[in-house]
Amino acid sequence: MIVYKGTTMVHWVVGIIGAVVTVLLEIKFFGAGVLRGLSYVVISNTIGFASLLLTLRAEGVRWIRHHVLTRSLATWGLLSAFWLTGHYLLIRDFRSLAGVALLIIPLIMSDGLMFSSFGWVQDHIVRRSQRKLVR
Repeated sequence: MIVYKGTTMVHWVVGIIGAVVTVLLEIKFFGAGVLRGLSYVVISNTIGFASLLLTLRAEGVRWIRHHVLTRSLATWGLLSAFWLTGHYLLIRDFRSLAGVALLIIPLIMSDGLMFSSFGWVQDHIVRRSQRKLVR
């Protein structure tokens, strides 16, 4: 596994900043407590992780790759659709336009915490697919 220490540090710093801003916005604008803000950060990281896995899986299906995900923009669109749908379904404050406007950037930033662990998972997926090719 290749670990880029500088990149990993940036993920952690941006993720922590995003988590703190999310909690502060929940307290100030939505009248919620720290626990709800932190739960939104955990939910956002879980949704981001699942969205990445679903998008990678979709890229692995030949028909989808050739007919739907023909360009990088389409892949980003699919990832964004998974991410936004998950947030709409699981985060109550994300269902209003004001909630989306206030929370979208801090939640995207807080997903930086997830990227550090996603590298290990992607390495495992790549190793497993390479082993299948050898067999």
